[in-house]
Amino acid sequence: NSNNGTNNNLNLVINNKSGVIKSDNNITINAKTLNNTAYRYDAKQDDNDGYYGYDVNEKVVKSDYVMDQTLILEQDEAVSTLASQLSLISAGNNITITASQEINNLSSIITASNDVTINTNTFKNNTDSIDTHNLYRKWGKMWQEKYCEKKRNWWSGGGCKRYAYRTKYADIVDSRSEVVYSINKAAISAGNNLTINATTIINGYNTDNPEYEPNAQAPESAPAANADGASNDPILTIKPNIDTDSQIGAIALNGEYRVIKPSAKQPYLIETRNQFVDITQFKASQYLFARPNIRFLDPTMSNPITLGDAYWEHQQLQRQISEQTKKAQLYANFDMNATFDRLFNQSNEEYEKLTDQGVEITLGVSLSKAAIKALTQDIIWYENEEIEIN
Repeated sequence: NSNNGTNNNLNLVINNKSGVIKSDNNITINAKTLNNTAYRYDAKQDDNDGYYGYDVNEKVVKSDYVMDQTLILEQDEAVSTLASQLSLISAGNNITITASQEINNLSSIITASNDVTINTNTFKNNTDSIDTHNLYRKWGKMWQEKYCEKKRNWWSGGGCKRYAYRTKYADIVDSRSEVVYSINKAAISAGNNLTINATTIINGYNTDNPEYEPNAQAPESAPAANADGASNDPILTIKPNIDTDSQIGAIALNGEYRVIKPSAKQPYLIETRNQFVDITQFKASQYLFARPNIRFLDPTMSNPITLGDAYWEHQQLQRQISEQTKKAQLYANFDMNATFDRLFNQSNEEYEKLTDQGVEITLGVSLSKAAIKALTQDIIWYENEEIEIN
């Protein structure tokens, strides 16, 4: 607690570097700046390849030639070898941190069994990362080319007598850059309420942290009491008390997602960066909308654009389940893919039942009080909203 100086100013900078601050009850920290930071280590036994923080798998095969398509055939892929000796701030009850300037939680964990309250100007929940450069990539294109197989004799007027087609191939080699992330992700979690009062919140990755020890061996995992797996994802859970436009604007500062222009192949606005997660492992609304038995779809809106992709929707639904039920799972032994599937089936059943009862229910329109009262099981529902993107 650093209430030193005049006017009760907070002048102290607290550095918790690869350390543990722990209490079975409450933790209260007052300072100008709190750095809860990890040291970055290159976990490779042999670091003579010149790639600090990552290895390169060379010329990984991605695809074969496909007619009338330009695809990546092979490419170098960076694999993170960063491991961070994390810092831990853990309380059995509540954590309250007040910093007049900023709080930096870098590849580390802040966790409480009850409430976490953060008051600061700038809050950064960042995962350490390394920039890579000049990773090899090879594109391939295949198409049918029309050519003259047999020419007409000149005395017959010349020109082509018979055309045919032949398969053509073209290769293009270029390079790209990627960000690779530390094995240990930044996380802040609360068993009950998480409240963050800050002017700026940055939740994502950090490539600028200079604190590393290149010659250190990979550290053992630090104990993470009450973390419950929080180190597996860069997580910042905030109560949904801001409007959607503000959330979209904040995505630009979040390394986990990016805002894209929706298309037929990508009918959503918020896309998960593939460095964080394999999106193909998640099934949500876009996958389920395509099922032939989804009857609650509005015929005039058969291909709706959703706010986020499947992984983003999983995160939103998981948050709602946790906040409304205080449980990690809505249904016992159901993962999120199975939960989405069950909710869609129940939405179909409730839609048909309410329609038969004369209760108005339309996809894209908020449920009326009468509809909500008539529901007999959990459903998932979607409402239309206009989003303005700068």
